[in-house]
Amino acid sequence: MLPFTKEQFLKIANNGFNSEYDPKRFHAIIIRLRLPKKRTLACLLFRSARAVLTGVPCPDRAVREAQKIRRRVQHALDSQLGIHELRVTNVVGSCTLSHRLSMLHFLPTLDPHRFRNIKYDPTIFPAMRCKIVIDDDHTLVTCLAYHSGKIILTGSKKQDNLFHALHSFLAVLNN
Repeated sequence: MLPFTKEQFLKIANNGFNSEYDPKRFHAIIIRLRLPKKRTLACLLFRSARAVLTGVPCPDRAVREAQKIRRRVQHALDSQLGIHELRVTNVVGSCTLSHRLSMLHFLPTLDPHRFRNIKYDPTIFPAMRCKIVIDDDHTLVTCLAYHSGKIILTGSKKQDNLFHALHSFLAVLNN
């Protein structure tokens, strides 16, 4: 994988569809794609020719969205490009419960073997933070739980691990 030359990089920034580049603010080109349901995917394209995709609805669609980005960059450069290596490094999930959470009510009920590094200090950060252990492969999923009922899960490479972590967390809430 060869990095872009300075001329190529500027050509992508100037000719790329729906792209922005401000080297004083950030050293990557930001390319945006519109997705269904008023969603937006952002691609951070670095001069090293690495790209980071954020906002992909599910890991299975990452290849299709990466191909769309590749076609846009290829069109801006008027040359052939390929995708060298594609890997999912972090999956983020969120949900909103129908009710508010009482942190002080369920914090003492968290099992220390299943929930690690539990931190809750509302004066510093408004959410309870913890790591949830997934039994299958000892993966740690980070969980942020807010009073409003919003739960954010991150730190896994597999979507299934997020579902396991969410079910573990909801099981504690239902007790």
